[in-house]
This record gives sequence, C-alpha cells and structure tokens, in this order.
Amino acid sequence: MNYEQLKKLVGSRVQLVPVAHRLDDAGRLLPRTDDDWIVDSVAREGVRISNPRTGLFKLLGLDQIHSWTSNPDRVEGGHQYGFFMLKVQLTIKRHEIVITPNSRPGESVAPPEPPNPLRFTLLARLADFPGSPIHASHLPEFDQADVTNEIARSINEGLIKGKVLPDTSGRGGILAAVALSITPQGTYWLRTPR
Repeated sequence: MNYEQLKKLVGSRVQLVPVAHRLDDAGRLLPRTDDDWIVDSVAREGVRISNPRTGLFKLLGLDQIHSWTSNPDRVEGGHQYGFFMLKVQLTIKRHEIVITPNSRPGESVAPPEPPNPLRFTLLARLADFPGSPIHASHLPEFDQADVTNEIARSINEGLIKGKVLPDTSGRGGILAAVALSITPQGTYWLRTPR
C-alpha cells in the first residue's frame, strides 16, 4: 500500500481482514473477536497498530497491508474508521502477536493445532506463576496420571525443574511428580511458533 496514503491514517481505527485469531493458553482457537485496532504510527519500517482491548501492538510491514477501505457508517469520537485488508494472518497468543503469511489477501489462515496441549498448559502455568509448584491435581482439565507423566517427561527433556517420586513397590512407574519451575529451554519451547 502507498506510504503517503498510510501516513494520513495515523490515529484511525481499523478492523482487520482477516480478523486476528485468539488462542487460549493451550493453543486452542477462541471465539472470534473483531476488534478495532489503532494506527499508532507509520514509518518506512512499517505501520504500528495496537489493540486497546489487549494492550498488545504489532509492527506490520508496508507490504503486509493489501488495502485500506473506509467505513463511513462508523463515526465515533471524531475518529476515522475503516478496514485493513491484510496479506498476513495475525494470531494473538498469550502476550504476543504472531504473523503468518497469507497467499490470498483477506483470507483467514487457520492456526496450527497445538502439538501437546498438556505440555503447553503446564509450561504456561509455570511461566505465569513463578515459584508456584504444580501437582497433577492443579491441572484438573487433564487426567492426573497424564499430568504426572508429562511432568516427568518435561523434567527429563530439561524443560522444567521438578521432583519425581518413583513407585518402589516393584510395579514401576511414578507415584507422584511436582513441577517447580520452567527452564530457559522450556521458555524457548513455549514461545516457539508451531
């Protein structure tokens, strides 16, 4: 889109086409929310837009915006309203916005399925509440045996620090496990787009 035209849009409110996806802590798609985004600034590096509802912002490359269309039906507080048709898909996950290229402007690109919702939830909880240990019963949305096993696997893979209580009765397995903290490797796993 034309740089000079974009500069005139600073302060405008825009809806994104396609609408930004929102993911929960396990990486599952949440219901659609067609937010108004504010055009904060325009420079040769790109267009900075922010979402007042989430407090998040993203710098879009000039080549990522296909077009601007006004919305004359909306006039509120003296602001100009319109639509940005994008060549990318924005996905809001946790405290960041991820961009995925789009081969057709304005069409939605489905977010990837989370590879391991239990691991994602476990690591996200440890990242959000440092210093709070997690036992299997603290993640009631998952089977307790699965949580115990995931804690043990994540410890073995160096993603978290924790303790495992093995079953010494001769049957083998794990009696209990507790996740204590996330490691830098676990933080990297959590933030790596999948």
